[in-house]
Amino acid sequence: MKSILDVKSPNLKNESVIKLLSLYENRGKEFYYETIFKKDQKSFIASTIKDDLFYYCRYFELDLTDNKIKLLTKSDLIPKNNTETIFLNLKKILYRIQNSADTYELYASDILTLNKLLNANDSSIAFNTREISDEGLLKKNESMVYELENLLSEYKKLITSKNYENIYIVSKLIVDFCNDGYFNKGINNTSLIILYIVLIKHFKSLRYVSLFSILYELKDIFNNSLAQSKYFYSINVSDTLFLYEILLDIVYKSYLKLSSMAKEYDPNIKQKKTDNIEATIDNLPNMFTKEQIRKEHPNISDITIDRTLKRLKDELKIKPIGKGRSSLWQKTNHNSSPHLTLFSDF
Repeated sequence: MKSILDVKSPNLKNESVIKLLSLYENRGKEFYYETIFKKDQKSFIASTIKDDLFYYCRYFELDLTDNKIKLLTKSDLIPKNNTETIFLNLKKILYRIQNSADTYELYASDILTLNKLLNANDSSIAFNTREISDEGLLKKNESMVYELENLLSEYKKLITSKNYENIYIVSKLIVDFCNDGYFNKGINNTSLIILYIVLIKHFKSLRYVSLFSILYELKDIFNNSLAQSKYFYSINVSDTLFLYEILLDIVYKSYLKLSSMAKEYDPNIKQKKTDNIEATIDNLPNMFTKEQIRKEHPNISDITIDRTLKRLKDELKIKPIGKGRSSLWQKTNHNSSPHLTLFSDF
């Protein structure tokens, strides 16, 4: 039973409903995010791909060291083995997806190509066939490519209709792709790239935040949701709720991270933060520590605190005493101004 043919409003938990509302609230700010990151957009996307490559390798436990991953990410070397071939193919795939995220369309022939590329150019990967009746009399074998095209067509139709939430439809697509048996082998990694393609098209947070870093963080629970969906599929029950809630959580986390990045990157917000830190320092004793600043500003990153301390040091307003975590800072202008009172001119 195809899951995508049995679509009805899911019964989400209250917690998931709240996440969904927050997610779409942040999605409504995408223009603001893109405006903030526009100047360095290419650098941000390159950084996202770098993280995606690293966490893809860790998710699928590819036999590559951290140093090797960094080397292959930076340059197009000649692959020495199948693992390196997979990595370099993946790098080209991710760049192509990112560069055409808004317009990329899924086709059955492209998915076959993806499957081969993600399995070290394995030419033996092909569509399975199924036996069908021709006009109810003769039986013949037909390629599953037509079934996959029907699945993609149904998916696009549901997305275009806008009658259901996008991530819910994506959960249906992924369950059917993983269980319909379209290929003779190699679908696990391909299914996650399909997930990457469809999510990044609808949720721009994943252009700046690594999908695979979040998937790796939630690997066990994500795999459990796939296993549960597979079981329901095997008994002809179309229930993708667990997977839907996990995917919702993944996209929700990506927008939380994007919001945090924007606050760090927005020059107006950044200036306000550093001004607040400086005001706090003014109210601290003559000798103070970085930890005292942290306690007053728990939501401000160490990078922003360090940047502010460096600026004040360059302006000769403070100076470091000692080194390391236990080091102190001293105000150089402490009590340097005359103490004025109402009667100072008497």
